[in-house]
Amino acid sequence: MHKSPKNLRVRGLLYPDHESMTVEETQLKQEIQTWHPDTEPDGFDFYEVEGDLSWGLNLDGEEGEGDFTHPDGTPGIDNQVYQSVGCVLGFRGPDGVEYIFQEKAIFDKVYNRLMIETTDVDNLQNDASVTVNLYRRMDRRLTNATGSQVVAGGTQRIDRRWGQSLIRQMQGSIVDSVVTTEPISELTIPWQNLDVPSIHSIRDARFQLSLTEENASGILGGFADVDTWYYQLIRNDSAHHLS
Repeated sequence: MHKSPKNLRVRGLLYPDHESMTVEETQLKQEIQTWHPDTEPDGFDFYEVEGDLSWGLNLDGEEGEGDFTHPDGTPGIDNQVYQSVGCVLGFRGPDGVEYIFQEKAIFDKVYNRLMIETTDVDNLQNDASVTVNLYRRMDRRLTNATGSQVVAGGTQRIDRRWGQSLIRQMQGSIVDSVVTTEPISELTIPWQNLDVPSIHSIRDARFQLSLTEENASGILGGFADVDTWYYQLIRNDSAHHLS
């Protein structure tokens, strides 16, 4: 097995006497702790985010300790996932391994196809009642020659067979070209990275999207089930990245 300098360095920090220890006491022990974490100290200091700015939404309608402020000045932003992993290099763009591979998976994997359809729209600037439908779509996205930009106007088929259980409908409104939906109890998003299928499960999910004639951009927010979020990550990336 090839041993990189980084792996040797980490092994030396975790297990200073590793040369006299067995594989079971080192490598397999770390693997087991990754799949079945406990509350014991990991042996390294873990650094949470200490800044007060974060993207996100005010999910509980309150402003309290631990909340962030959105870059646009909106207070009460709830984003504990960011607080937990925001200082982990792998999750940070543009060169973090999670950032790179998750972004790549959106383009490359047909399994990762969540289509958002907005209907009952009378006016893109202001509309008191609109419907947002969510489907699993079946086709790759149409891109320009570079492959890095999606081209507007492409067509998609809806997966009404295997994706039937993923269909959701939300009610919302448009104010100043921003559509905001009411939360729904649960949203399941198909997710595949490194060819391992899994799901994201989000409770009280809701969207806040800025609309134009050609696209929508914004935030999907909600409450991630800790076990589901952790295990979809470990199934996709395994212990060598979670380390």
